[in-house]
Formats: sequence, C-alpha cells, structure tokens
Amino acid sequence: FKLMHKQGVVPDVVAYTALLQALRKGRQWQLMEHVIRTMRSVGTMPNARTHAVILEAFLDQNHWSRALSYFYQLTDSGEAQLSTHAYVALIRGLGRANQVSEAEEVFIRATAAAAAAAGAG
Repeated sequence: FKLMHKQGVVPDVVAYTALLQALRKGRQWQLMEHVIRTMRSVGTMPNARTHAVILEAFLDQNHWSRALSYFYQLTDSGEAQLSTHAYVALIRGLGRANQVSEAEEVFIRATAAAAAAAGAG
C-alpha cells in the first residue's frame, strides 16, 4: 500500500478490506488495527463488510472484549450500519466465549437496528 500511495494511487475500501482479510487469515489483528487507522487517516471509511472482517478477526483470536468494544464504538456513535453477517458473527463469537448476556445485548441492538431501518424505508 505504501508503493500505491507513493505512485499517487489511493486504495479504495475494497482494497483495504482485502488487505484486512489477508491479515485476518494471518492472525495479525494488531496490524489490522494499524491498517484501520491508516485507512481512516486517508479518508477511506470502512463499509459493512470491512466491519464484519474486523469483528471476525477479533473473535478468531478469542478477543471477544475487543470485538464487543469495537461493536459498541460503531453502534453508539452511529458511525456505521452493520451487516446482518457482522451481527451474527459477533453473537456466535460471544456465544462460543460463553458471554451470553453480551450476545443477548447484541441481538437486541440488531433487532432495534433492523426495526429502525424498516421504519426509515
């Protein structure tokens, strides 16, 4: 990505998401956090798929508290619309970590988000 920037090519959200997916597979969640900061600093905002990849990466490493913190940051700020896939991944990951009350809270938020989206449409 440094070479792309040097040549005046700015990666889009799809390119950043692909990089994040590769880092997820390589279990490089700390580097993922750096990429996310870089992505935002150049004005490229994560989309629903990007957020799902990030959440899944935290959950892959059993960092459910980081995943939950990231989720709350997004939903409390209203920064992003999450996909159903992201909600399901987070609920499953919390369930695997035996964090049932947190999984229930995510489900409640998912239901509220779906109801709000249906009302707006």
